[in-house]
Amino acid sequence: MDPDSTTMGLCDRRGTSGPGSTAANRPPLIHRSTQRWLAAAALLLVVYGTLGPIAGGRGPWYQAPAQWCLVPPATPSDANDRLTNLLVYIPVGAAFRLIVRRRGWSGWPDLVVSLGLATGLSYATELLQQALPGRQSSRIDLYWNAAGAIIGALAVVPAQGWLRRFHATLFERLHRPGVGWHVCTWAAIAATLLVMTAPWQLHRPATPAGWATAWEWADPLRAARFLAFAALGMLLFVRLVAAGRGRAAAVCGAFLRLAALALVAELAQSVLSEHVSSLSHALTAMCGSAAGAIAGTLVFRAAAMSNTPDHRDGATTVGAPTLAPVPTVQRLAALGLVGVVAAILLGGVVAELLYRGVQLDPRFSWTPFRAHFRVAFTTALADATQSLAMFGTVTLLALAGARRHGPPLALMSVGTTALLLEVGRAFVAGRSGDVTTIILALLAWAATCYAWRKLVPSGTLSTLVQPVSRPT
Repeated sequence: MDPDSTTMGLCDRRGTSGPGSTAANRPPLIHRSTQRWLAAAALLLVVYGTLGPIAGGRGPWYQAPAQWCLVPPATPSDANDRLTNLLVYIPVGAAFRLIVRRRGWSGWPDLVVSLGLATGLSYATELLQQALPGRQSSRIDLYWNAAGAIIGALAVVPAQGWLRRFHATLFERLHRPGVGWHVCTWAAIAATLLVMTAPWQLHRPATPAGWATAWEWADPLRAARFLAFAALGMLLFVRLVAAGRGRAAAVCGAFLRLAALALVAELAQSVLSEHVSSLSHALTAMCGSAAGAIAGTLVFRAAAMSNTPDHRDGATTVGAPTLAPVPTVQRLAALGLVGVVAAILLGGVVAELLYRGVQLDPRFSWTPFRAHFRVAFTTALADATQSLAMFGTVTLLALAGARRHGPPLALMSVGTTALLLEVGRAFVAGRSGDVTTIILALLAWAATCYAWRKLVPSGTLSTLVQPVSRPT
């Protein structure tokens, strides 16, 4: 039997060695010009976050101070403010070093220049904040900004080498027979856990002696959770089949693994703020896992075939059972795309309308990232990461499901989902739509499309799909 016919994977038919190897066909991760454009975009985003009109308040955004202080005052700050100033300037130090770094002029010269530029930007920011009533100028912020810039400038060069090695390893493994489904499954599990647990702020449970208060049956079942775990159930079923499991063993294995994952996730939510640990949520996830695994058995039918050389003359003899794919991988991805979009809209709009009610006067915020400015930095970072992961998943499924013109179709899917989500939230009582989500969705689309081109140069999975068979 051909070894490639016994696995299901996103495989490179050219092999992994020689002139047609995956290494020879692997595109470069990022070009120098692209690095500088990304660095400039990061700097503009930081400038907007530190000087933009997102501080809120009823007063004017700009108002000249009575007296300019060339040395900003040492205004006291809390731990959240210090952490924010440190973390925000890590990409600033990295960006400046990427911009000034040249061949033959690297090491201490570009490090010192990048640190000087980052510190100068921080100093100019603190000076200008004296004219912004919603801001607070402080040289303490300058010190923490400089510390963050040092970390970023020192870490960006080794990080480049690590990213290149990671890209090479991931590219090779993704194009190895049978490993593609393994990578996709773990990526989907990681994205689901990210959405379920963000933001990651710990708190003490309501009942130190047990989980009685935290585990409530009254919390309703959520369609979004059901669909998310159904998608995981199908992915894990396919991965187990590709690993050589039978259909029954794959269904049981997928269900047991995801049931344990659901219980652990709910227990973790009992010590995370802004989350409710609910047994009904765990049962919903288990039901979704079972439904997805069972759906996997319907996607792949059993056929009586013979793969021995003695029965290749057309004779119909009963041989080893083989799992033959009914749809293509594109159809699987399209089904997953529909499920993920439905989960986003059901959980983010329909459920909110049912439990909060409808407001006839819709509200919408047109100032990007204003809502993030009003919360703790870790909460804002977790919320942004959650949105990027969510819309990155939509983009990835759209790219995998498209036979051609993948990026435009993915943009249409992401844009429509983000627009419907925020327009729907504008009508939820006590909520408002936010243009920030649409911006994050576009960023997730651009980043995912770029990564897709670097990992799947052909742009489509149709030429990489191998037959599916269970080893005998």
